[in-house]
Formats: sequence, structure tokens, C-alpha cells
Amino acid sequence: MNQPQPLLEVKNLVTSFHTEEGVARAVDNVGFRVFAGKTLGVVGESGCGKSVTALSILRLLPKPSGRIEKGEIIYQGKDILKLPVKELYDMRGKEISMIFQEPMTALNPVQKIYKQVDEVIALHFPLRNRDERYRDILSMFKRVGIADPESKLNSYPHELSGGMRQRVMIAMALSCRPKILIADEPTTALDVTIQAQILSLIKELQDEFGMAVIFITHDLGVIAEMCDDVLVMYGGTVVEYASVKDFFRHPLHPYSQGLLSAIPKIDLIPKTLLDTIPGVVPSIYELRTTSCRFANRCSHSQNLCSEKVPPLEVLDSQRQVRCFFWQQASLEFSKEK
Repeated sequence: MNQPQPLLEVKNLVTSFHTEEGVARAVDNVGFRVFAGKTLGVVGESGCGKSVTALSILRLLPKPSGRIEKGEIIYQGKDILKLPVKELYDMRGKEISMIFQEPMTALNPVQKIYKQVDEVIALHFPLRNRDERYRDILSMFKRVGIADPESKLNSYPHELSGGMRQRVMIAMALSCRPKILIADEPTTALDVTIQAQILSLIKELQDEFGMAVIFITHDLGVIAEMCDDVLVMYGGTVVEYASVKDFFRHPLHPYSQGLLSAIPKIDLIPKTLLDTIPGVVPSIYELRTTSCRFANRCSHSQNLCSEKVPPLEVLDSQRQVRCFFWQQASLEFSKEK
């Protein structure tokens, strides 16, 4: 049976920041594929390169420090990195859209909500008149569960709650019916009830529009609920790729195993210390480029890990791991469970 063609394919992406402290390689040879109607979860600790990868896809890196050094980002046969500015502007929002991590900074604080959403639709659909755009915006606001949308459109961002601002961001991101939605930790700083509503809304709209979704988060519970496949990142590199079922049943990389072990268990004895990954994520300027980046925190580390960079081993179309000793680590983890 023929394999479906990916809607988006990232190949050997390298993104760096040139600062006064030196050159920091935030994303190092990252690659993955996204399929129509499917959700790819990108997970890892803060500073692992998740958001930078997303910003690289849309070429929204801060200038002049942020630079895409090499790689390809293929969307429907075209390399986004080679698109002229006009085509890039036409694609953003209409073909690939993004929900940013913090809506208060993503929304313009001195413009009313209606003007900001209307600007997006007017840019991509110039033939629609003002009344048509207004009806489209009202319809989308109702779809994302915004009560009394007329009054909300006449509000400034600071007059709305965090959950309401996030719904506005979702409505704005979906206003042009994009083929790919990048959701960068869209439920950060929201309470549990609102978080559940936002996740349910994204899933519902994905099913309705047939979008592909790249869901960036550090919450493995969200990964389990929302995603079809999981990309685990550490230190700017991909350390494991798997289907959601395989990832939770049988993680291969020691870092993935550490993340799963740190999840509190229902049957845990009260006041028992939670499992943790020893050490801290190294500074972006201190990341090892000639050895395994996780070696100094890994209980399975051996001399080889400090001497060479482990290759990304492709086990099959839905399974990849970057570790010299993943078989040993996997066997020990299975016994511990």
C-alpha cells in the first residue's frame, strides 16, 4: 500500500542565534513530517528548541540574530526557505497558521480585537467586502465558544480574560481555514477547566476542517490526548520519534523514559518523592556538538557517549531514536515497569 505524502516535511533544519555571547545553535539537524488530518506532538523541556523550530517553519525568527543556517522546509512541493517575500506573506495565516504561546504579547494591545482579526482576512481575501468579513468573524467567534462576540470584537486585549484571549487567537489562526495549524503551548497559564475546553475546541475544529496540527507542549497528558505521533527534542536535536501508542507503551530513549517516569502515578504512596531526571538542561551556549547532548544526565551513559554524536537510528517509518544504548535502556525500563 502506498504511503501517504506528507503535507509538510522538515529536513536537516539548523537554526542559530548570533549574539554578543557567541553563536548559539538552538535547532540542530531537526527533521520530521506532518500529514493531513494528523497531529504531531513536539515535547521536551523548556529550551529544547520546540518554539524555535515552529518559528523557523514560518520564517518568523527575530532579526538580525536569528538565522536558518541550512535545511529544507518542504510544503506542498515548495521549499519555504526559498520562497520570495510576497509568496511567504500569502502563505502565512492562509496555508500555515500559528497560535502563539502567550496571547497577550501576540495581540496588539492598542488595537481592538475586530481590527486585528479583520486585517488577517482582508489581507488574504481582498475581494471580500467589509460586511462579508464581519459575518465571517462573528461566525468563527461563535465556533470557538466566545459568548456575546459583538461586544468582544469591540474590546481591547487587556479587557479579556486569558482564556478568552486564547480563543481569539484560535479564531484568528483559523479564520482563513489553514491546512496546517501550529499550536505553541496554547494552554500555558490557563486553569485546568479552560485548558480542557481549548484542547477540545482544537480537536473539534481539526476534525471539521481536516487540518494537520503541530502541537508543541511539555505536558505529556496533552500529548496522550491530542496527538497521533510524538517528536521528542532535547538540546535542539530530535532524540526520539514514535507513534503515541508506542511512545507511552515502550519509550526507547533514556530521556523519553525519564519524562514518563516523572509523571505522578495514581497508586503512588503519599509523600513519596517523584522520579526526576538528574541535572539541568545545559545553556544553549554549552550544548555539546561532538558528543551526546544528554550524556551528562543519562544513567546509561558510557565513554562512547562522550566521544561521538549518536546517529538518529531509523527503525521503521514510525520509529526513530538517537542513542547508542537504547536497546539496553529500553530493556531495563521495561523490567522496572
